[in-house]
Amino acid sequence: MGSSGVIFLIDSDNVQEANRDVMRLPVGAVGMPKPLAVACMMKALYPDAQVVPVVGTISDRQAAEAVALSHLTVSCVDRNASRLAVAALCSRYNRVHLDLAGGGTYTQSGAIAIGGEVRLYVPGSGRGCVGCFGDRNVLASMQELDSTAGDELHRRLTNPWQLERPGSCGALLYSVAGTAMHLLWRLLQGHQRDSVWLHLDANDSQPIWHDWTGKAWKQICPICRLNGAGDWHE
Repeated sequence: MGSSGVIFLIDSDNVQEANRDVMRLPVGAVGMPKPLAVACMMKALYPDAQVVPVVGTISDRQAAEAVALSHLTVSCVDRNASRLAVAALCSRYNRVHLDLAGGGTYTQSGAIAIGGEVRLYVPGSGRGCVGCFGDRNVLASMQELDSTAGDELHRRLTNPWQLERPGSCGALLYSVAGTAMHLLWRLLQGHQRDSVWLHLDANDSQPIWHDWTGKAWKQICPICRLNGAGDWHE
């Protein structure tokens, strides 16, 4: 969200039938670029909203400039490269970064694990960025960022997502989104002053949220080390 209340919507993908239930989009939106479809829906619900759709990847100039202009950036992506690109931009410009993830994944044994994650990066809080949380290979993921929207579309067409992950669950994503909004409200109220990493384990009979903030925080992160850690109030 920009300083003047402008909301930037960034995505290079098109709406598929499988997206409609979670995104609450009409049948006519299938085939449209996701930013345009969501922008049309938001304008219909909130005519005074200032919404700017950006059809492209986070590595495109217009998308990167939108992040630089925003006080808050929310990432809901399925690629670590895109997630870490947003983390790098938010760290560079001292912007709050709220990252959401949820769905299923295949374990090494071929079983399906279901869960979600919410990461909040607060510049100047003394903790690391979103790239610091977890055991991901930051440098390897960042090397993927030279891909364009066309490259990303080709990758999706030649590597069906069904082979990479079993899919998403609307109820699970709503839980992730609700927890993220709770953190955001705490931040705006001045109660949430630190970066945090929350993990949702939904594999048992009762889904449980865990605080993983200190679980695998990297003391030396390529993103924070290069960009520093400023204060978002500045």
